[in-house]
Amino acid sequence: MADRLWARVDRTDSGCWLWTGGRSTARNGFRRSAMGMRHWKAKLTDDDVAEIRRRFTGRRGEQTQLAHAFGISTAHVHRILVGTSRRVA
Repeated sequence: MADRLWARVDRTDSGCWLWTGGRSTARNGFRRSAMGMRHWKAKLTDDDVAEIRRRFTGRRGEQTQLAHAFGISTAHVHRILVGTSRRVA
């Protein structure tokens, strides 16, 4: 195992050790995941999100009613309405 590691390190004359192996984008936090209704765990379609925004009038308790109607949390309804979740629908 150590041989595999050191085969990917270039020790320069200046004392620097340069990594010459490949770079995994997932390991370094660069991988993007699907968003919106393309995500594998999505409960809402884009039409559902548009309907939530259309139905909301601001009445007391309305976010809770919408959450129950669509099978999501009230926090998720709030994020949809303020635009921090599912910005485009």
